[in-house]
Amino acid sequence: MLISLTSPWTAQRSLDRWFDHAFQALDQVRRATDDSVPVNVWHDDATVVVTAAVPGLTPERLEVGLSESVLTIAGAIEDAPAAEGAWVRRERTAGRFERAVELPWPVDAERIEARLKDGILTVACPRSASDRPRTIQVKAA
Repeated sequence: MLISLTSPWTAQRSLDRWFDHAFQALDQVRRATDDSVPVNVWHDDATVVVTAAVPGLTPERLEVGLSESVLTIAGAIEDAPAAEGAWVRRERTAGRFERAVELPWPVDAERIEARLKDGILTVACPRSASDRPRTIQVKAA
């Protein structure tokens, strides 16, 4: 990119455009990494719940898996190309993604439920019965 130094105002605008371009490129690289799909994770004593924002996806285009205590959410977000012109701003992530979330404890894989509503994937992972805290009754001798 050529930076014009004919006036301080022109030089400042050129530098601003250069930095905008550089930071947009860095942001695209950042969004292409593991955090391309935002997630929230919370739990109570019995269940871990993971929600992921996956706008525009259908259940058929999502893959949810579990290996040990790592939940994986994968899929592909398609984005239409700019119609007859050039992009001015492109912030929505597009392409294949895979997000891995380490769960705080072992879960019962047979009872995991995944639901998609309004672009939000909700995965409820019940805690494994063998890992739940137990209260042991103390008896008098």
